[in-house]
Order: sequence, then C-alpha cells, then structure tokens
Amino acid sequence: MEPTVCESDNFAMFTESGNNLVRDLVRMAQTYGLDDEVIMGMCDAIAKDYNFAEITDTAVREEISCYLGWYK
Repeated sequence: MEPTVCESDNFAMFTESGNNLVRDLVRMAQTYGLDDEVIMGMCDAIAKDYNFAEITDTAVREEISCYLGWYK
C-alpha cells in the first residue's frame, strides 16, 4: 500500500530515533497487513518507554493513519 496524501515519513515524533521507530512500525504494518487496532495497540505498548511516550499523541497517530491510508 502506498502512502496517500502524506508527503514525507516524518511522523511528528520528538526525535529522529522516534521517527525511525514509527517508520519501521509502518513498514511492518504494510508488510503484514496489520490493521489499525493492532498498530495502535503496539503504540500503546511502546509509549510505556519514556523515550517514545509521544507515540500516543494525536498528531503521531494521525500521521500513521494518513500514511497507511486507514481513514480516507
């Protein structure tokens, strides 16, 4: 699945390592056809790490869903 209206793979994380983590998560979702509930559940688990707590922010979730084309 190709990105929809998203023009970059900046996922609104605070750090480059955070954006890299989300980029890998998105690639995994694309490769294995994971749905939004699975990916958002993974985001909730990742958020327990203080370094990536912003993964549950609305801006990050919107970037993920935009990139994966869930809510067109």
